[in-house]
Amino acid sequence: MRRTLKTLSPCLVAFLLMLTVAFAGNAQELQKKLEGLKGISGIEKLESDHYAEKYLVRITQPVDHKNPAAGTFTQRVIVAHVGFDRPTILVTEGYGAAYALNPRYQEELSKLLDANMVFVEYRYFLESTPTPCNWEYLTAENSAYDLHNVNQTFRELYTGKWVSTGISKGGQTTCLYRAWFPDDVDFSVPYVAPLNRGVEDGRHEPFLRKVGTKKDRQKIEAFQIEILKHKDEIVPMLEKFCKDKKLEFRIPIAEVLDYCVLEYPFALWQWGTPTSVIPPLTSDAKTLFYHLVDISGPDYFAENQPNISFFVQAARELGYYGYDTKPFRKYLTIDSSRGYLNRIMLPKELVDKVEYRPELYHKVYDFLRDNDPKMIFIYGEVDPWSATRVPIFKGKVNEQVYIQPGGSHRARIGNMPEAIKALPGYGWSAGTAKNYVDYENKQYHQCVDSVDLGTLNWGTVSGYDNSFRTVPPRKKGGYNMICTKYNVSNNSLASIPDKSMTANAGDGNTYVKDSSYSDAATFKQAMQGVILYYELEKPIVTDISTLIPDDFLRNMTVESGGSITFKGGNGDSYRIPVPNEEEYIVKLSEVGGTT
Repeated sequence: MRRTLKTLSPCLVAFLLMLTVAFAGNAQELQKKLEGLKGISGIEKLESDHYAEKYLVRITQPVDHKNPAAGTFTQRVIVAHVGFDRPTILVTEGYGAAYALNPRYQEELSKLLDANMVFVEYRYFLESTPTPCNWEYLTAENSAYDLHNVNQTFRELYTGKWVSTGISKGGQTTCLYRAWFPDDVDFSVPYVAPLNRGVEDGRHEPFLRKVGTKKDRQKIEAFQIEILKHKDEIVPMLEKFCKDKKLEFRIPIAEVLDYCVLEYPFALWQWGTPTSVIPPLTSDAKTLFYHLVDISGPDYFAENQPNISFFVQAARELGYYGYDTKPFRKYLTIDSSRGYLNRIMLPKELVDKVEYRPELYHKVYDFLRDNDPKMIFIYGEVDPWSATRVPIFKGKVNEQVYIQPGGSHRARIGNMPEAIKALPGYGWSAGTAKNYVDYENKQYHQCVDSVDLGTLNWGTVSGYDNSFRTVPPRKKGGYNMICTKYNVSNNSLASIPDKSMTANAGDGNTYVKDSSYSDAATFKQAMQGVILYYELEKPIVTDISTLIPDDFLRNMTVESGGSITFKGGNGDSYRIPVPNEEEYIVKLSEVGGTT
Protein backbone atom coordinates (compact mmCIF):
# COMPACT_ATOMS: atom_id res chain seq x y z
CA MET A 1 0.00 0.00 0.00
CA ARG A 2 1.47 3.30 -1.01
CA ARG A 3 0.60 6.69 0.49
CA THR A 4 1.84 9.41 -1.78
CA LEU A 5 1.38 13.14 -1.58
CA LYS A 6 2.41 15.24 -4.58
CA THR A 7 2.71 18.96 -5.14
CA LEU A 8 0.71 20.76 -7.77
CA SER A 9 2.52 20.67 -11.08
CA PRO A 10 3.21 23.84 -13.07
CA CYS A 11 0.55 23.12 -15.66
CA LEU A 12 -2.09 22.68 -12.93
CA VAL A 13 -1.00 25.92 -11.31
CA ALA A 14 -1.38 27.69 -14.62
CA PHE A 15 -4.80 26.17 -15.10
CA LEU A 16 -6.01 27.13 -11.64
CA LEU A 17 -4.75 30.62 -12.28
CA MET A 18 -6.88 30.85 -15.37
CA LEU A 19 -9.89 29.83 -13.34
CA THR A 20 -9.46 32.73 -10.96
CA VAL A 21 -9.86 35.62 -13.43
CA ALA A 22 -11.80 38.44 -11.80
CA PHE A 23 -15.57 38.13 -11.81
CA ALA A 24 -17.53 40.33 -14.20
CA GLY A 25 -20.69 38.34 -14.72
CA ASN A 26 -24.26 39.24 -15.58
CA ALA A 27 -26.99 36.95 -14.31
CA GLN A 28 -30.00 38.78 -15.71
CA GLU A 29 -30.44 36.68 -18.83
CA LEU A 30 -30.15 33.24 -17.26
CA GLN A 31 -33.77 32.16 -17.06
CA LYS A 32 -34.45 33.20 -20.63
CA LYS A 33 -31.40 31.30 -21.83
CA LEU A 34 -32.42 28.20 -19.86
CA GLU A 35 -35.80 28.20 -21.54
CA GLY A 36 -34.09 28.08 -24.92
CA LEU A 37 -31.99 24.98 -24.22
CA LYS A 38 -32.93 21.71 -25.94
CA GLY A 39 -34.43 19.03 -23.73
CA ILE A 40 -35.02 21.35 -20.76
CA SER A 41 -38.36 21.51 -18.95
CA GLY A 42 -39.86 22.41 -15.59
CA ILE A 43 -37.64 25.41 -14.79
CA GLU A 44 -38.24 26.44 -11.17
CA LYS A 45 -36.60 29.43 -9.49
CA LEU A 46 -34.83 28.67 -6.21
CA GLU A 47 -33.66 30.91 -3.39
CA SER A 48 -29.96 31.20 -2.69
CA ASP A 49 -27.81 32.94 -0.08
CA HIS A 50 -24.72 32.76 -2.30
CA TYR A 51 -25.60 32.76 -5.99
CA ALA A 52 -27.04 35.57 -8.10
CA GLU A 53 -29.63 33.16 -9.52
CA LYS A 54 -30.46 29.54 -8.87
CA TYR A 55 -32.87 27.23 -10.68
CA LEU A 56 -34.13 23.67 -10.55
CA VAL A 57 -34.08 22.42 -14.10
CA ARG A 58 -35.25 19.10 -15.50
CA ILE A 59 -33.54 17.58 -18.50
CA THR A 60 -34.87 14.69 -20.58
CA GLN A 61 -32.46 11.73 -20.71
CA PRO A 62 -32.61 8.36 -22.49
CA VAL A 63 -33.12 5.51 -20.04
CA ASP A 64 -30.50 3.66 -22.07
CA HIS A 65 -28.20 5.85 -24.14
CA LYS A 66 -27.43 2.92 -26.45
CA ASN A 67 -31.08 1.99 -26.98
CA PRO A 68 -33.49 4.90 -27.64
CA ALA A 69 -36.41 2.47 -27.70
CA ALA A 70 -36.03 1.97 -23.94
CA GLY A 71 -37.69 5.35 -23.39
CA THR A 72 -36.75 8.47 -21.44
CA PHE A 73 -36.77 9.86 -17.92
CA THR A 74 -36.43 13.30 -16.38
CA GLN A 75 -33.23 14.11 -14.46
CA ARG A 76 -32.97 16.88 -11.88
CA VAL A 77 -30.26 19.48 -12.44
CA ILE A 78 -29.64 22.47 -10.17
CA VAL A 79 -28.08 25.47 -11.87
CA ALA A 80 -26.48 28.14 -9.67
CA HIS A 81 -25.30 31.20 -11.56
CA VAL A 82 -22.39 33.53 -10.91
CA GLY A 83 -21.58 34.84 -14.38
CA PHE A 84 -21.52 33.70 -17.99
CA ASP A 85 -17.81 34.50 -18.13
CA ARG A 86 -16.97 32.43 -15.04
CA PRO A 87 -15.79 28.81 -14.90
CA THR A 88 -18.42 26.16 -14.21
CA ILE A 89 -18.36 23.40 -11.61
CA LEU A 90 -20.13 20.21 -12.72
CA VAL A 91 -21.12 18.33 -9.56
CA THR A 92 -21.31 14.63 -10.39
CA GLU A 93 -23.47 13.67 -7.43
CA GLY A 94 -23.63 9.94 -6.76
CA TYR A 95 -26.95 10.04 -4.92
CA GLY A 96 -29.93 12.39 -4.62
CA ALA A 97 -29.76 16.16 -5.04
CA ALA A 98 -32.26 17.27 -2.41
CA TYR A 99 -29.67 18.87 -0.12
CA ALA A 100 -28.44 21.13 -2.93
CA LEU A 101 -31.91 22.78 -3.04
CA ASN A 102 -31.21 24.44 0.32
CA PRO A 103 -30.66 28.21 -0.07
CA ARG A 104 -27.57 27.95 2.17
CA TYR A 105 -25.84 25.30 0.05
CA GLN A 106 -22.66 26.32 -1.75
CA GLU A 107 -20.37 23.79 -3.36
CA GLU A 108 -16.77 24.12 -2.16
CA LEU A 109 -14.99 24.61 -5.50
CA SER A 110 -17.73 26.94 -6.67
CA LYS A 111 -17.02 29.08 -3.62
CA LEU A 112 -13.22 28.98 -3.97
CA LEU A 113 -13.25 29.78 -7.67
CA ASP A 114 -16.28 32.07 -7.73
CA ALA A 115 -17.77 29.73 -10.31
CA ASN A 116 -21.14 28.64 -11.62
CA MET A 117 -22.52 25.30 -10.48
CA VAL A 118 -24.36 22.64 -12.46
CA PHE A 119 -25.42 19.98 -9.96
CA VAL A 120 -26.67 16.68 -11.40
CA GLU A 121 -28.79 14.22 -9.45
CA TYR A 122 -27.73 10.63 -10.17
CA ARG A 123 -30.09 8.46 -12.15
CA TYR A 124 -32.33 6.11 -10.11
CA PHE A 125 -32.21 8.40 -7.06
CA LEU A 126 -35.14 10.45 -5.73
CA GLU A 127 -36.87 12.40 -8.51
CA SER A 128 -34.47 11.17 -11.20
CA THR A 129 -35.78 7.60 -11.07
CA PRO A 130 -37.23 6.22 -14.33
CA THR A 131 -40.71 4.70 -14.40
CA PRO A 132 -40.78 1.73 -14.48
CA CYS A 133 -37.65 1.18 -12.41
CA ASN A 134 -35.78 -1.25 -14.63
CA TRP A 135 -32.49 -2.01 -12.86
CA GLU A 136 -30.90 -3.14 -16.11
CA TYR A 137 -30.27 0.46 -17.11
CA LEU A 138 -28.65 1.57 -13.85
CA THR A 139 -25.06 1.44 -15.12
CA ALA A 140 -21.97 3.60 -14.78
CA GLU A 141 -21.82 3.97 -18.54
CA ASN A 142 -25.36 5.35 -18.73
CA SER A 143 -24.58 7.76 -15.87
CA ALA A 144 -21.49 8.98 -17.77
CA TYR A 145 -23.64 9.63 -20.83
CA ASP A 146 -26.14 11.48 -18.63
CA LEU A 147 -23.36 13.83 -17.52
CA HIS A 148 -22.07 14.22 -21.06
CA ASN A 149 -25.52 15.30 -22.22
CA VAL A 150 -25.78 17.78 -19.34
CA ASN A 151 -22.31 19.13 -20.12
CA GLN A 152 -23.01 19.59 -23.82
CA THR A 153 -26.38 21.20 -23.12
CA PHE A 154 -25.16 23.77 -20.61
CA ARG A 155 -22.00 24.56 -22.55
CA GLU A 156 -24.28 26.65 -24.70
CA LEU A 157 -24.53 28.99 -21.70
CA TYR A 158 -21.17 28.54 -20.03
CA THR A 159 -18.35 28.51 -22.58
CA GLY A 160 -15.41 28.90 -20.19
CA LYS A 161 -13.45 26.32 -18.20
CA TRP A 162 -15.31 23.37 -16.69
CA VAL A 163 -14.38 21.43 -13.56
CA SER A 164 -16.07 18.17 -12.54
CA THR A 165 -16.21 17.16 -8.90
CA GLY A 166 -18.00 14.80 -6.57
CA ILE A 167 -17.79 13.28 -3.10
CA SER A 168 -17.61 9.55 -2.26
CA LYS A 169 -19.83 7.78 -4.81
CA GLY A 170 -19.98 11.17 -6.50
CA GLY A 171 -16.18 11.09 -6.61
CA GLN A 172 -16.36 7.66 -8.22
CA THR A 173 -18.73 9.20 -10.74
CA THR A 174 -16.25 12.00 -11.42
CA CYS A 175 -13.64 9.35 -12.27
CA LEU A 176 -15.81 7.20 -14.48
CA TYR A 177 -17.19 10.25 -16.27
CA ARG A 178 -13.64 11.41 -17.04
CA ALA A 179 -12.75 7.93 -18.29
CA TRP A 180 -15.65 7.88 -20.76
CA PHE A 181 -15.48 11.54 -21.78
CA PRO A 182 -11.95 12.79 -21.07
CA ASP A 183 -12.39 16.04 -22.98
CA ASP A 184 -15.72 17.18 -21.52
CA VAL A 185 -14.07 19.08 -18.66
CA ASP A 186 -10.73 20.78 -18.18
CA PHE A 187 -10.11 19.56 -14.65
CA SER A 188 -11.51 17.05 -12.15
CA VAL A 189 -11.47 16.99 -8.34
CA PRO A 190 -12.82 13.72 -6.89
CA TYR A 191 -13.16 13.70 -3.10
CA VAL A 192 -12.67 10.45 -1.10
CA ALA A 193 -13.38 8.36 -4.20
CA PRO A 194 -12.63 4.63 -3.96
CA LEU A 195 -11.65 2.48 -6.91
CA ASN A 196 -12.80 -0.94 -5.80
CA ARG A 197 -11.87 -4.07 -7.68
CA GLY A 198 -14.41 -6.48 -6.23
CA VAL A 199 -17.79 -6.66 -4.52
CA GLU A 200 -15.81 -7.48 -1.35
CA ASP A 201 -12.57 -5.86 -2.38
CA GLY A 202 -10.36 -7.35 0.34
CA ARG A 203 -8.21 -4.29 1.06
CA HIS A 204 -10.47 -2.65 3.64
CA GLU A 205 -10.12 -5.32 6.33
CA PRO A 206 -6.27 -5.13 6.46
CA PHE A 207 -6.56 -1.33 6.52
CA LEU A 208 -8.80 -1.48 9.61
CA ARG A 209 -6.28 -3.75 11.32
CA LYS A 210 -3.61 -1.03 10.99
CA VAL A 211 -5.41 2.31 11.09
CA GLY A 212 -4.99 4.54 14.14
CA THR A 213 -3.02 3.40 17.15
CA LYS A 214 -2.89 -0.06 18.63
CA LYS A 215 -4.71 1.31 21.67
CA ASP A 216 -7.49 2.69 19.42
CA ARG A 217 -7.97 -0.64 17.67
CA GLN A 218 -7.97 -2.60 20.91
CA LYS A 219 -10.60 -0.29 22.37
CA ILE A 220 -12.83 -0.68 19.32
CA GLU A 221 -12.58 -4.47 19.27
CA ALA A 222 -13.21 -4.71 23.01
CA PHE A 223 -16.41 -2.69 22.57
CA GLN A 224 -17.58 -4.93 19.74
CA ILE A 225 -17.02 -8.04 21.85
CA GLU A 226 -18.75 -6.49 24.84
CA ILE A 227 -21.85 -5.83 22.73
CA LEU A 228 -21.92 -9.42 21.52
CA LYS A 229 -21.42 -10.74 25.07
CA HIS A 230 -24.57 -8.86 26.09
CA LYS A 231 -26.57 -10.10 23.08
CA ASP A 232 -29.36 -11.49 25.27
CA GLU A 233 -29.98 -8.01 26.70
CA ILE A 234 -29.31 -5.99 23.58
CA VAL A 235 -31.28 -7.95 20.96
CA PRO A 236 -34.64 -7.04 22.60
CA MET A 237 -33.52 -3.39 22.71
CA LEU A 238 -32.64 -3.55 19.02
CA GLU A 239 -35.95 -5.21 18.16
CA LYS A 240 -37.94 -2.43 19.85
CA PHE A 241 -35.70 0.23 18.33
CA CYS A 242 -36.34 -1.13 14.82
CA LYS A 243 -40.06 -1.54 15.44
CA ASP A 244 -40.33 2.09 16.56
CA LYS A 245 -38.53 3.19 13.41
CA LYS A 246 -40.62 0.83 11.24
CA LEU A 247 -37.54 -0.93 9.91
CA GLU A 248 -37.93 -4.30 8.22
CA PHE A 249 -35.20 -6.81 7.47
CA ARG A 250 -34.61 -9.90 5.39
CA ILE A 251 -32.70 -11.56 8.22
CA PRO A 252 -33.44 -12.28 11.92
CA ILE A 253 -32.88 -9.45 14.37
CA ALA A 254 -29.97 -11.28 16.05
CA GLU A 255 -28.16 -11.30 12.71
CA VAL A 256 -28.92 -7.61 12.27
CA LEU A 257 -27.05 -7.00 15.52
CA ASP A 258 -24.11 -9.02 14.20
CA TYR A 259 -23.86 -6.81 11.14
CA CYS A 260 -24.16 -3.61 13.18
CA VAL A 261 -21.22 -4.82 15.26
CA LEU A 262 -19.17 -5.80 12.21
CA GLU A 263 -19.90 -2.45 10.56
CA TYR A 264 -18.92 -0.48 13.68
CA PRO A 265 -15.15 0.06 13.09
CA PHE A 266 -15.65 0.96 9.43
CA ALA A 267 -18.32 3.53 10.33
CA LEU A 268 -16.35 4.95 13.24
CA TRP A 269 -13.18 5.54 11.21
CA GLN A 270 -15.06 6.61 8.10
CA TRP A 271 -16.57 9.62 9.84
CA GLY A 272 -13.58 10.39 12.01
CA THR A 273 -15.27 9.67 15.34
CA PRO A 274 -12.68 9.73 18.14
CA THR A 275 -12.36 6.56 20.18
CA SER A 276 -12.73 8.67 23.31
CA VAL A 277 -16.52 8.61 22.79
CA ILE A 278 -16.64 4.82 23.23
CA PRO A 279 -18.32 4.21 26.59
CA PRO A 280 -16.50 2.23 29.30
CA LEU A 281 -17.04 -1.50 29.08
CA THR A 282 -18.51 -1.36 32.57
CA SER A 283 -21.42 0.72 31.28
CA ASP A 284 -24.93 -0.73 31.39
CA ALA A 285 -26.28 -2.51 28.32
CA LYS A 286 -28.52 0.43 27.40
CA THR A 287 -25.55 2.81 27.22
CA LEU A 288 -23.58 0.35 25.09
CA PHE A 289 -26.54 -0.20 22.80
CA TYR A 290 -27.27 3.45 22.10
CA HIS A 291 -23.65 4.14 21.33
CA LEU A 292 -23.63 1.24 18.86
CA VAL A 293 -26.72 2.40 16.96
CA ASP A 294 -25.42 5.96 16.97
CA ILE A 295 -22.30 4.86 15.10
CA SER A 296 -23.59 1.94 13.01
CA GLY A 297 -27.36 1.81 13.10
CA PRO A 298 -29.56 -1.04 11.82
CA ASP A 299 -31.22 1.13 9.16
CA TYR A 300 -28.17 0.52 6.99
CA PHE A 301 -29.21 -3.13 6.60
CA ALA A 302 -32.96 -2.56 6.28
CA GLU A 303 -35.02 -3.31 3.22
CA ASN A 304 -36.36 -0.57 0.94
CA GLN A 305 -34.01 2.11 2.17
CA PRO A 306 -33.51 5.30 0.10
CA ASN A 307 -30.03 4.37 -1.10
CA ILE A 308 -30.91 0.92 -2.34
CA SER A 309 -29.89 2.01 -5.85
CA PHE A 310 -26.35 2.43 -4.58
CA PHE A 311 -26.22 -1.15 -3.35
CA VAL A 312 -27.33 -2.34 -6.78
CA GLN A 313 -24.40 -0.55 -8.38
CA ALA A 314 -21.99 -1.64 -5.65
CA ALA A 315 -22.88 -5.28 -6.22
CA ARG A 316 -22.81 -4.93 -10.00
CA GLU A 317 -19.77 -2.74 -10.82
CA LEU A 318 -18.71 -0.17 -8.17
CA GLY A 319 -17.53 -2.75 -5.66
CA TYR A 320 -17.73 -2.68 -1.87
CA TYR A 321 -16.08 -4.03 1.27
CA GLY A 322 -16.23 -7.12 3.41
CA TYR A 323 -16.02 -7.76 7.15
CA ASP A 324 -13.39 -9.38 9.34
CA THR A 325 -15.31 -11.92 11.43
CA LYS A 326 -12.33 -13.82 12.89
CA PRO A 327 -12.13 -12.01 16.28
CA PHE A 328 -15.86 -12.51 16.92
CA ARG A 329 -16.69 -15.97 15.58
CA LYS A 330 -17.61 -17.51 18.91
CA TYR A 331 -20.04 -14.67 19.63
CA LEU A 332 -21.73 -14.27 16.22
CA THR A 333 -25.06 -15.71 15.19
CA ILE A 334 -24.06 -15.77 11.51
CA ASP A 335 -21.67 -18.41 10.21
CA SER A 336 -20.13 -16.07 7.65
CA SER A 337 -20.56 -12.54 6.31
CA ARG A 338 -19.49 -13.55 2.81
CA GLY A 339 -21.95 -12.26 0.20
CA TYR A 340 -23.91 -10.16 2.71
CA LEU A 341 -24.45 -7.26 0.31
CA ASN A 342 -26.20 -9.41 -2.24
CA ARG A 343 -28.17 -11.42 0.32
CA ILE A 344 -29.59 -8.73 2.55
CA MET A 345 -29.21 -5.29 0.93
CA LEU A 346 -30.38 -5.61 -2.68
CA PRO A 347 -33.99 -5.33 -3.87
CA LYS A 348 -35.79 -8.66 -3.45
CA GLU A 349 -36.07 -9.15 -7.18
CA LEU A 350 -32.26 -8.95 -7.59
CA VAL A 351 -31.14 -11.24 -4.77
CA ASP A 352 -28.71 -13.83 -6.14
CA LYS A 353 -29.18 -12.39 -9.64
CA VAL A 354 -26.46 -9.72 -9.68
CA GLU A 355 -22.90 -10.63 -10.65
CA TYR A 356 -20.00 -8.27 -10.20
CA ARG A 357 -18.53 -6.93 -13.43
CA PRO A 358 -14.86 -5.84 -13.21
CA GLU A 359 -15.02 -3.87 -16.46
CA LEU A 360 -15.62 -0.52 -14.75
CA TYR A 361 -12.60 -0.94 -12.49
CA HIS A 362 -10.41 -1.70 -15.48
CA LYS A 363 -11.93 1.17 -17.47
CA VAL A 364 -10.92 3.75 -14.86
CA TYR A 365 -7.63 2.03 -13.97
CA ASP A 366 -6.53 1.82 -17.59
CA PHE A 367 -7.56 5.41 -18.26
CA LEU A 368 -5.43 6.72 -15.39
CA ARG A 369 -2.54 4.42 -16.34
CA ASP A 370 -2.51 5.35 -20.02
CA ASN A 371 -3.29 9.07 -19.72
CA ASP A 372 -2.33 12.03 -17.58
CA PRO A 373 -5.54 14.02 -17.04
CA LYS A 374 -5.62 17.12 -14.87
CA MET A 375 -7.11 15.60 -11.72
CA ILE A 376 -6.72 16.22 -7.98
CA PHE A 377 -7.71 13.36 -5.67
CA ILE A 378 -8.42 14.12 -2.01
CA TYR A 379 -8.52 11.40 0.66
CA GLY A 380 -8.65 11.17 4.43
CA GLU A 381 -5.83 9.33 6.19
CA VAL A 382 -8.08 7.24 8.48
CA ASP A 383 -10.99 6.84 6.07
CA PRO A 384 -11.36 3.11 5.25
CA TRP A 385 -12.34 4.05 1.71
CA SER A 386 -8.80 5.31 1.19
CA ALA A 387 -7.72 1.67 1.28
CA THR A 388 -8.97 1.45 -2.29
CA ARG A 389 -7.95 4.89 -3.51
CA VAL A 390 -6.71 5.40 -7.05
CA PRO A 391 -3.26 4.07 -7.91
CA ILE A 392 -0.26 6.33 -8.36
CA PHE A 393 1.50 5.75 -11.67
CA LYS A 394 5.10 6.77 -12.27
CA GLY A 395 5.79 9.60 -14.65
CA LYS A 396 2.48 11.42 -14.21
CA VAL A 397 2.62 15.22 -14.12
CA ASN A 398 -1.02 16.17 -13.77
CA GLU A 399 -2.43 13.53 -11.44
CA GLN A 400 -2.24 14.82 -7.86
CA VAL A 401 -3.14 12.74 -4.81
CA TYR A 402 -3.59 14.47 -1.44
CA ILE A 403 -4.14 12.68 1.86
CA GLN A 404 -5.39 14.79 4.73
CA PRO A 405 -3.49 13.93 7.93
CA GLY A 406 -5.93 12.30 10.33
CA GLY A 407 -8.70 13.03 7.83
CA SER A 408 -11.86 10.97 7.44
CA HIS A 409 -14.49 10.63 4.74
CA ARG A 410 -15.18 14.29 5.48
CA ALA A 411 -11.81 15.34 4.05
CA ARG A 412 -12.33 18.53 2.09
CA ILE A 413 -10.21 21.36 0.78
CA GLY A 414 -11.38 23.71 3.51
CA ASN A 415 -10.64 21.68 6.63
CA MET A 416 -6.86 21.33 6.67
CA PRO A 417 -5.00 22.23 9.91
CA GLU A 418 -5.04 25.99 10.45
CA ALA A 419 -1.54 26.09 11.96
CA ILE A 420 -0.06 24.67 8.79
CA LYS A 421 -2.19 26.87 6.54
CA ALA A 422 -0.98 29.96 8.42
CA LEU A 423 2.67 29.42 7.44
CA PRO A 424 4.06 32.32 5.37
CA GLY A 425 3.45 31.75 1.68
CA TYR A 426 1.78 28.39 2.33
CA GLY A 427 0.57 26.99 -0.96
CA TRP A 428 2.36 29.54 -3.13
CA SER A 429 3.77 28.25 -6.36
CA ALA A 430 5.73 29.82 -9.18
CA GLY A 431 6.51 27.59 -12.12
CA THR A 432 8.26 24.48 -10.84
CA ALA A 433 9.10 26.12 -7.50
CA LYS A 434 6.69 25.48 -4.64
CA ASN A 435 6.51 26.06 -0.92
CA TYR A 436 6.05 22.76 0.86
CA VAL A 437 5.94 21.01 4.21
CA ASP A 438 8.57 18.33 4.80
CA TYR A 439 6.63 16.12 7.21
CA GLU A 440 9.43 13.61 7.52
CA ASN A 441 11.82 16.20 9.00
CA LYS A 442 9.10 18.52 10.31
CA GLN A 443 10.31 21.51 8.33
CA TYR A 444 8.67 24.15 6.19
CA HIS A 445 10.53 25.02 3.01
CA GLN A 446 9.67 28.43 1.57
CA CYS A 447 10.97 28.40 -1.99
CA VAL A 448 8.62 31.08 -3.31
CA ASP A 449 8.13 34.65 -2.10
CA SER A 450 6.24 37.66 -3.41
CA VAL A 451 6.98 41.32 -4.05
CA ASP A 452 4.94 44.41 -4.97
CA LEU A 453 6.35 45.52 -8.35
CA GLY A 454 5.62 49.12 -7.41
CA THR A 455 8.34 48.92 -4.72
CA LEU A 456 11.14 47.99 -7.16
CA ASN A 457 13.40 50.28 -9.15
CA TRP A 458 12.53 50.25 -12.86
CA GLY A 459 14.43 51.54 -15.86
CA THR A 460 13.82 51.64 -19.60
CA VAL A 461 15.54 49.29 -22.02
CA SER A 462 17.65 50.86 -24.73
CA GLY A 463 16.49 49.86 -28.20
CA TYR A 464 13.16 48.46 -27.00
CA ASP A 465 10.19 50.83 -26.86
CA ASN A 466 7.68 50.40 -24.04
CA SER A 467 9.98 47.94 -22.24
CA PHE A 468 11.18 48.10 -18.65
CA ARG A 469 13.58 46.14 -16.47
CA THR A 470 14.33 45.50 -12.82
CA VAL A 471 16.26 43.06 -10.66
CA PRO A 472 13.85 41.33 -8.23
CA PRO A 473 15.21 39.14 -5.44
CA ARG A 474 14.53 35.96 -7.36
CA LYS A 475 16.76 33.13 -8.51
CA LYS A 476 18.96 34.51 -11.27
CA GLY A 477 17.76 33.71 -14.72
CA GLY A 478 14.80 31.67 -13.59
CA TYR A 479 11.41 31.70 -15.25
CA ASN A 480 9.72 30.52 -12.06
CA MET A 481 7.47 33.55 -11.72
CA ILE A 482 3.74 34.28 -11.65
CA CYS A 483 2.42 37.82 -11.92
CA THR A 484 -0.99 39.22 -11.14
CA LYS A 485 -0.96 41.43 -14.22
CA TYR A 486 1.32 39.92 -16.86
CA ASN A 487 1.83 36.62 -18.60
CA VAL A 488 5.29 35.17 -17.99
CA SER A 489 7.07 34.22 -21.21
CA ASN A 490 10.15 32.04 -21.70
CA ASN A 491 11.06 34.04 -24.80
CA SER A 492 13.64 36.80 -24.95
CA LEU A 493 12.59 40.44 -24.70
CA ALA A 494 12.84 40.78 -28.47
CA SER A 495 10.10 38.22 -29.06
CA ILE A 496 7.72 38.42 -26.11
CA PRO A 497 4.19 39.69 -26.81
CA ASP A 498 2.93 43.01 -25.55
CA LYS A 499 1.81 43.03 -21.89
CA SER A 500 4.11 40.17 -20.96
CA MET A 501 7.20 39.69 -18.81
CA THR A 502 10.29 37.53 -19.05
CA ALA A 503 13.58 36.80 -17.27
CA ASN A 504 17.12 36.92 -18.58
CA ALA A 505 19.38 34.05 -17.66
CA GLY A 506 22.49 36.09 -18.30
CA ASP A 507 22.00 39.28 -16.31
CA GLY A 508 19.26 38.17 -13.90
CA ASN A 509 16.99 41.02 -14.92
CA THR A 510 13.25 40.80 -15.22
CA TYR A 511 11.75 42.57 -18.23
CA VAL A 512 8.22 43.81 -18.90
CA LYS A 513 6.81 44.91 -22.24
CA ASP A 514 3.69 47.08 -22.03
CA SER A 515 2.71 49.55 -24.76
CA SER A 516 0.52 51.44 -22.30
CA TYR A 517 3.59 53.14 -20.78
CA SER A 518 6.48 55.13 -22.24
CA ASP A 519 8.61 56.09 -19.23
CA ALA A 520 9.86 54.23 -16.17
CA ALA A 521 8.41 56.60 -13.58
CA THR A 522 4.87 56.26 -14.92
CA PHE A 523 5.30 52.54 -15.24
CA LYS A 524 6.50 52.16 -11.64
CA GLN A 525 3.54 54.17 -10.38
CA ALA A 526 1.15 51.94 -12.32
CA MET A 527 2.75 48.84 -10.78
CA GLN A 528 1.60 49.73 -7.27
CA GLY A 529 -0.24 46.68 -5.93
CA VAL A 530 0.83 44.39 -8.78
CA ILE A 531 2.26 41.25 -7.17
CA LEU A 532 5.00 39.03 -8.52
CA TYR A 533 5.46 35.54 -7.09
CA TYR A 534 9.02 34.36 -7.67
CA GLU A 535 11.48 31.61 -6.79
CA LEU A 536 13.92 32.47 -4.03
CA GLU A 537 17.60 32.03 -4.78
CA LYS A 538 17.92 30.13 -1.50
CA PRO A 539 14.92 28.49 0.23
CA ILE A 540 14.03 29.57 3.76
CA VAL A 541 13.79 26.47 5.98
CA THR A 542 11.79 26.72 9.22
CA ASP A 543 11.44 24.15 11.99
CA ILE A 544 7.73 23.35 12.53
CA SER A 545 8.05 20.38 14.86
CA THR A 546 5.57 21.98 17.27
CA LEU A 547 2.89 22.00 14.54
CA ILE A 548 3.13 18.33 13.54
CA PRO A 549 2.12 15.53 15.94
CA ASP A 550 4.69 12.84 16.59
CA ASP A 551 2.34 10.13 15.42
CA PHE A 552 1.51 11.75 12.10
CA LEU A 553 3.17 8.94 10.18
CA ARG A 554 1.82 6.17 12.39
CA ASN A 555 -0.22 4.69 9.58
CA MET A 556 2.59 4.51 7.10
CA THR A 557 2.78 0.75 7.42
CA VAL A 558 3.68 -1.68 4.70
CA GLU A 559 1.50 -4.56 3.68
CA SER A 560 3.04 -7.79 2.48
CA GLY A 561 4.69 -7.15 -0.86
CA GLY A 562 3.92 -3.42 -0.74
CA SER A 563 5.95 -0.28 -0.38
CA ILE A 564 5.75 3.30 0.81
CA THR A 565 7.03 6.11 -1.33
CA PHE A 566 7.27 9.80 -0.40
CA LYS A 567 7.55 11.86 -3.54
CA GLY A 568 8.33 15.54 -3.76
CA GLY A 569 8.31 17.93 -6.65
CA ASN A 570 11.99 18.75 -6.22
CA GLY A 571 13.30 15.23 -6.66
CA ASP A 572 13.64 14.44 -2.97
CA SER A 573 12.23 10.98 -2.46
CA TYR A 574 11.57 11.59 1.23
CA ARG A 575 9.64 14.83 1.19
CA ILE A 576 5.89 14.98 1.66
CA PRO A 577 4.61 18.20 0.09
CA VAL A 578 1.84 20.37 1.47
CA PRO A 579 -1.14 17.98 1.69
CA ASN A 580 -3.75 20.41 0.39
CA GLU A 581 -4.48 22.14 -2.85
CA GLU A 582 -6.84 24.64 -1.22
CA GLU A 583 -4.21 27.18 -0.51
CA TYR A 584 -2.91 26.93 -4.05
CA ILE A 585 -6.35 27.88 -5.21
CA VAL A 586 -6.95 30.50 -2.55
CA LYS A 587 -3.59 32.19 -3.00
CA LEU A 588 -3.82 32.05 -6.75
CA SER A 589 -7.26 33.61 -6.60
CA GLU A 590 -5.47 36.66 -5.30
CA VAL A 591 -3.60 36.72 -8.56
CA GLY A 592 -6.65 37.01 -10.78
CA GLY A 593 -4.45 37.73 -13.79
CA THR A 594 -4.52 36.81 -17.42
CA THR A 595 -2.28 33.78 -17.45
